[in-house]
Amino acid sequence: NVPICPYPCTCFNGVVDCKDKDLTEIPRNIPDTTIELRLEKNRIIEIPPKIFLHLKKLRRLDISNNLIATIYPDSFAGLKSLNSL
Repeated sequence: NVPICPYPCTCFNGVVDCKDKDLTEIPRNIPDTTIELRLEKNRIIEIPPKIFLHLKKLRRLDISNNLIATIYPDSFAGLKSLNSL
């Protein structure tokens, strides 16, 4: 049962690479098995509430070089394994 990789990202060995894809929002169908999520160099303007809730294994999240204007108190809810932001 292979997880679906969100378009236009690439997925390999638990890394979902959405770097520099001109995204304006965070993809919704990120696989549960993701350990690293690369969202840098996009045009993302907000981190919605609980958007990462299902990503229990996520250790590294890169959201640098975006246009983020809004972060909610529970935007990062559920990221118990996260050690790099």
